[in-house]
Amino acid sequence: MNCFKSIALVILLSVVSGCATMYEAPKANEPMSIVRVKNERTGLATWMHSQVDAIDNKTAGLKLFSGNVRIHPGVHTLTVLTEFNKGFLSSGPYQAFSDVQANFKAGETYTIQASTSGAQVLVWITDSAGRKVSPVSSTGYRIAPKNTVIVMH
Repeated sequence: MNCFKSIALVILLSVVSGCATMYEAPKANEPMSIVRVKNERTGLATWMHSQVDAIDNKTAGLKLFSGNVRIHPGVHTLTVLTEFNKGFLSSGPYQAFSDVQANFKAGETYTIQASTSGAQVLVWITDSAGRKVSPVSSTGYRIAPKNTVIVMH
């Protein structure tokens, strides 16, 4: 009976998770902007990784090995997942979800920027010339769940 309950639970979770709204990226022949993830390693156990988790509250899809996200031109709110570690003796790794809004122009490439300040993660978007194109979002961080797989490129 327990086996049956476990199988039913797995099926239910699969159906519910399949209902999440996915962001539909522009096709190759459509106007688009590119948003690049940010990977920074300053030591063996000191690093920071930021990626687009959602666009306008729609999940950005599979993100494990993605370096770029294609996005339709216009004003969008990006939910950025920032994960980082402060060294071997820290309690990390840590993570924060930040919402940042910018007006993305067709044919342009943008980069997610992130840093920490005290107990906050600061996130903003820059254009290809390094100019800020969004306000800085400040979000508190927490210890990342231990079952999270963090992939550093």
